[in-house]
Amino acid sequence: RESSKITEFLLMKIQEPLDDEQKLNKKLLWCGNGKLLEDDLTRQGSFVRDAVSVETPQAFTRRRGDRDIRIVLGPSGSGKTMYALNTLALQGNLQQESGPAVGVYFSLHQHDKKNFETALTTATYIRDQSKMAIQAFLGELHDSQVKNHLNLKMLVSVIIDEAALYPEVMGDINVLSKTYDELKSIASHVRLIVAGTGKDGVTMDLSSAPDIFKYRMLPWNENHFQKAAEKLIYDNCDTQVCVQAIIQSPILRKLITNARSAMFTIEAVLLIKRGYSSVDVKGSLTSIVHVVLGNYISYNGIGRLNDKEKRLLAFAVFHELKDANQLKKARFPIL
Repeated sequence: RESSKITEFLLMKIQEPLDDEQKLNKKLLWCGNGKLLEDDLTRQGSFVRDAVSVETPQAFTRRRGDRDIRIVLGPSGSGKTMYALNTLALQGNLQQESGPAVGVYFSLHQHDKKNFETALTTATYIRDQSKMAIQAFLGELHDSQVKNHLNLKMLVSVIIDEAALYPEVMGDINVLSKTYDELKSIASHVRLIVAGTGKDGVTMDLSSAPDIFKYRMLPWNENHFQKAAEKLIYDNCDTQVCVQAIIQSPILRKLITNARSAMFTIEAVLLIKRGYSSVDVKGSLTSIVHVVLGNYISYNGIGRLNDKEKRLLAFAVFHELKDANQLKKARFPIL
């Protein structure tokens, strides 16, 4: 009889509907439509995510303020987005480093600039898009009507990616604070994460703010590349043969200091090796570099430029390099 009661109790618990926090826990959602972000992660993204677990950037330690706002900086392809999504967004709140958490992701190039003209328009737009994502995922969004308060008892992290598109807004502490305060209508705990490629000058004014926690993605070295490549399975090829061939090449070794280009480099070399016991990197160097550059451009903002814009960008880069070579101290802008 006692065992039957236990069985009945367990069946009742199993049949109990999940609450909203349980449904949302550990999910990463696209803003607005609420679709799962995991479904859109590319193979390249998974590789960079592995890289992040290899080298965790250190934040500047300081006393936190009342808000939880985090800035992730680093060059293109360094793993900023994956670090923001897979580490910062779901790691718990300030008082408790475990517990239910959900992330809502914004890619700024998909949104009209008019939504980010002032602190108020920025804050309300990000708030409403975040609410829409959560309600859409829970099946509670009807006729695009957003609830005033969701009152979730969990951490809601909002990730703003490609922040360098609107540096005047995303580098303004007043805008970020206003946005954070608007997001507090969603949940008991909120975290605002801003990720972007750009000069430190964009966020220089934020350095002394107690609410701001800054992270910097570090360049890879050979050990990071080897550890990430070990997880890459490609037609049962021996990845270590390819890894060693890359490390022994002075030119290819420069490409693996960046997480994204490292992914494209190992894949290009694996393609050349397929069907052979060894790989001729030196004889295929030009082809490998062209493949890496082509793939890299397609994954960043350069890929969205037309031919004329690409030529103008190339001219500006070479002009800057020429000027820098004439200076004692090089000045290379981060684009």
